[in-house]
Amino acid sequence: MLRDAEEERECRAMLLVQDWGPRQQSAERSHVLKFLLVQGASCGHANVVQLLHQIGADINAPLYDGVTLVHMAAENGHVEVVRLLHQLGADVTAATSTGATPVCVAREKGHLDVICLLAELCSDVST
Repeated sequence: MLRDAEEERECRAMLLVQDWGPRQQSAERSHVLKFLLVQGASCGHANVVQLLHQIGADINAPLYDGVTLVHMAAENGHVEVVRLLHQLGADVTAATSTGATPVCVAREKGHLDVICLLAELCSDVST
């Protein structure tokens, strides 16, 4: 139930952002889009990430210290979000300022399914 309430709140916020329209590329809009992307990736809401990307949110925008949306999804074990971010062009091999990659954070948290997906995606990237 809580997940549904969180997702509904995020979707309402997205509708507000969408109403701003593409002409209103303000710092506030950018900040809100980034916040919603972080929430979507961290909470496993692939549909939220997809919709935000469709309305112009930058899935490769740096967050802090080199942390990316892929890191956040991997840390929280959200396989579908990691897969979606890769499909949308996110770098699944990006390292933070301390050298941590999404595989590192998934390993640290014990998310084997994310580790396996990232290993598969990274081998696709290198071939």
